[in-house]
Amino acid sequence: MKVVVFLGIGSLFILGFSSCGSIKPEPPDKSNLLLLEKPIPTVVSAIDLPLEIDLTPYLKLAETNIPKTFKGGESPCEGFRYQYKMDRQPIEFVGKGGNKIGLSLDLAYSASGVYCALCLGADCSVPTVGLSLGVGEPMKKARFGMESSVELLPNYKIKTLSKITELKAIDPIKLAFGLDVTNMVLNQVKPYLNDAMKMVDAEVAKIDVKALIEPAYKEMQQGISLNGMGMLYLNPQALSISPLVFNKNSMKASVGIKATPEIRSQAVTNKIQKLPNLTAYAKNDGFNVYTDIRMHYDTLAKQIMGFLGDQKFESGSQYITIKGLRLFAVESRLGVEVDFVGTKKGTLYLTGVPVYDSLAQHIRVDDLQFDLKTKNILLKSAKWLLSDKICKEMQKAMNMDMKPQILEAKKMMNDALNTRYEQGVTLKGKVKDLNITDYQMRAEELWVRAFVSGTLKVVL
Repeated sequence: MKVVVFLGIGSLFILGFSSCGSIKPEPPDKSNLLLLEKPIPTVVSAIDLPLEIDLTPYLKLAETNIPKTFKGGESPCEGFRYQYKMDRQPIEFVGKGGNKIGLSLDLAYSASGVYCALCLGADCSVPTVGLSLGVGEPMKKARFGMESSVELLPNYKIKTLSKITELKAIDPIKLAFGLDVTNMVLNQVKPYLNDAMKMVDAEVAKIDVKALIEPAYKEMQQGISLNGMGMLYLNPQALSISPLVFNKNSMKASVGIKATPEIRSQAVTNKIQKLPNLTAYAKNDGFNVYTDIRMHYDTLAKQIMGFLGDQKFESGSQYITIKGLRLFAVESRLGVEVDFVGTKKGTLYLTGVPVYDSLAQHIRVDDLQFDLKTKNILLKSAKWLLSDKICKEMQKAMNMDMKPQILEAKKMMNDALNTRYEQGVTLKGKVKDLNITDYQMRAEELWVRAFVSGTLKVVL
């Protein structure tokens, strides 16, 4: 887009410049001065970035930290004395949609003990009856399940609340001495399972979403090269995250970004801002941003000269070739200094008003004219540069179709928005629409505001 604006203005001015020659006129009065630098209205744009995080590494931590074997029992003198052992199988974590995540595991258990009908003192006074469950035979099986609701806090910490949803025997229930031995053993292990759930909550709370987002937020503050169009700076202002959604072993969310993007023709160094706390999330589709394009006059002049090459501008047998170009403000107009050689050599000064027709997507310069001091010298020493032929060429060049260049700009931006950066941050995006909405001369640059919409995804 910058290239387009540059070339459009460049061809415009240059054709005009070529038609006039001067020895050494004085620069326009009030050169490098702006009559009134209007404040640029601030428009905060919205960007919605889908985010997906693989939870497998964190779930493995829980698997490692939760004990794999539980042992216990009771030894009353009178009644059922028993010992049990319970082994757990690998934990299965499954996202259940919404903000729910489920945990389930199989348990293998065994128990042995004796039953004393009557005690006198500390000893059983009658013969005891023995019992074994899963001893000398395959261990018995049971199923345990839990569910956690998950909430992301403004400080990027994850808060979970877990509860037992299932604890039941898979094998038939064992009854002995009128007792439900199977559920007695399972109830004994409940405190351990509750402790396990607390450990799961503690492990999930260790998930540092901030550490995952911070590299991307830092990257957003760096300049993104637009392949010859300058540097894109997103300038993020605030972040929000949608409610978390769990599916199998992944966590998905959308990151909302409030930003004031701008494109600069020259790279700048901005202070990296710390990651702010989260704000309330409001859904947006892709990104709809107003991008400020700042085109420094020196950079603009170099690009125009690159477009000109060694073109010759003729009037009859006389001609000039542009060898140097400088742009500057002259109050409310854009000043152009042209150094040329040919039939005559020297310097010309012109001024004009750059205008962008957003409906037709054309750029032109209205009221392009020689500065009074330059015109006075041309009338005396190079009047041929003021011929109708040159003026017509200038007028024709002042209306340039921007559609092809805008299409090319979209292509270049799409290339830049599909790039892998440091620390595993990858951008995947597509620009759908790009339109110029405002235009303003500044003291040292031309400022253009463009509306850009599309999709963008960050993969970590």
